[in-house]
Amino acid sequence: MRRPATGWRAAGVALAALTFAGCAPLAPAGPPALEGPDVASRFALRLHERRERAAVVEGDYAAWLRRSGDKGLPGITVRTRLVAPDAFRLRVDALIGSAVLAQAHRDTLAVEAGALGMSAITDAAGDRSPRQNIGRWLWRVLAADWSPPEGAWNRGTQADSSWVVRWYEDGDSLTLAVRPDGLPAAVAIRPPGGGTVRIAYERWAPQGDVRWPDRIVATDGSGRLHVRLQAQALSLRASGAGVSPVVRVPAGAQRFTREELLGLIGRYVLGGAAVDTSLTSP
Repeated sequence: MRRPATGWRAAGVALAALTFAGCAPLAPAGPPALEGPDVASRFALRLHERRERAAVVEGDYAAWLRRSGDKGLPGITVRTRLVAPDAFRLRVDALIGSAVLAQAHRDTLAVEAGALGMSAITDAAGDRSPRQNIGRWLWRVLAADWSPPEGAWNRGTQADSSWVVRWYEDGDSLTLAVRPDGLPAAVAIRPPGGGTVRIAYERWAPQGDVRWPDRIVATDGSGRLHVRLQAQALSLRASGAGVSPVVRVPAGAQRFTREELLGLIGRYVLGGAAVDTSLTSP
């Protein structure tokens, strides 16, 4: 007795379906879950590369400033020298009719701005705490030189495509987002009783044989100031031999505390008006 053809056809269809299912391309796998130890290892490697191959960074950054309530200031070029781990020299030409020069080494900051009538230098008054180290702070921002403690990685969490770690440092609260490749994506810094400063590393690019922050965007805690930096032409050297980080005292410089001098500078940047250096407090 012959079996109905429909039975054979059904079996054939089922077999074909199984065969083609086995040959069909697999659905693309989703991105692997971030694991704190893996990201920490890649982060440490990238940070080691920057520290070993960029003892001195020289060149230009294009900078754009936008203040709350205005359309933004014209772009300027900042001629930059960074000396690891805690010194810098910044020069802006023809911003307000004459050059503005800022130099720092550790807790000493000197500013010369003829058009503002400013010639000033900080006096740390014996306070050598890390929070006073303005030279170190600028280096950390431009080099993305952040150092979460080991325990922070284990307490970290995944947020979107980054691993986020949080820790305290000299009273400041820091939150760092790290990409899967170990490069920082953003950092937020909240000082005691102050607003949070946010720094985003929007783009990284090769500088010689090391990856370096190529575009940085910073906003202050109040949202009144937005700064964008774009690397233009940088030269990175592995050795700082022959480069002195000593700050020259400007002629006729008045002495201020770090907070006072930064307050005077901030008043000009936010208000756009000349500063009064006869003030003794910000």
